[in-house]
Amino acid sequence: MANIELRAQRRAVTGKKVRFLRREGLVPASLYGPGVASVPLQLPARETELALRRISSSTLVPLFVDGEPMRRVLVRQVQRHPTSEQVLHFDLFAVAMDTTMRAAVPLHFVGEAPAVTQLDGTLVHSLDTVEVEALPTDLPARLDVDLSPLDSLHSAIHAGDLTMPAGVTLLTPPDAVIASVAPPRLAAEELAEAEAAPVAEAAPAAAPAAEAPAETEAGS
Repeated sequence: MANIELRAQRRAVTGKKVRFLRREGLVPASLYGPGVASVPLQLPARETELALRRISSSTLVPLFVDGEPMRRVLVRQVQRHPTSEQVLHFDLFAVAMDTTMRAAVPLHFVGEAPAVTQLDGTLVHSLDTVEVEALPTDLPARLDVDLSPLDSLHSAIHAGDLTMPAGVTLLTPPDAVIASVAPPRLAAEELAEAEAAPVAEAAPAAAPAAEAPAETEAGS
């Protein structure tokens, strides 16, 4: 992702008038961070949309604003249209490169859980991200979660099982469940009913004379 970058201009249009920017193929954004007052920006919509598809919440991205030094930023709070998915607005957090920071890192699940493929268990994802602390340059874009240790029903992978890259500290409680395998969802009473049904149907055929009393008794 080293070739991803964002290019912007300072924005004079604010408030409800930003809808006119979108008609011109521009996306409004705001830049903030340590030592940076909130700065309204505008970016080309098409190039920005393509970049955002490849950026996670922990991806450090170069930001170029006309006439200003390059900054390293994290993308925050992307607002999209509920039906068209068009980007309406987003925030950019300017990071201090020499200061550790906290960030939510996405989890990427890889492999298969044997308890699902062999024992008909159901894979349950409890977390999609974990909170970490690191220098901006050490932040991973994602963390891989290997599902192969899930080889029995009720087995689980916890946050503490993840391998943290050098310089990265896990802040999510280590006992927090990331993924687990639930047993097949067939209730015991449903199984009992399925086994009892053929017996109830066969009884009247074996003793037809008792059929009427049996119905009367059932109806009482």
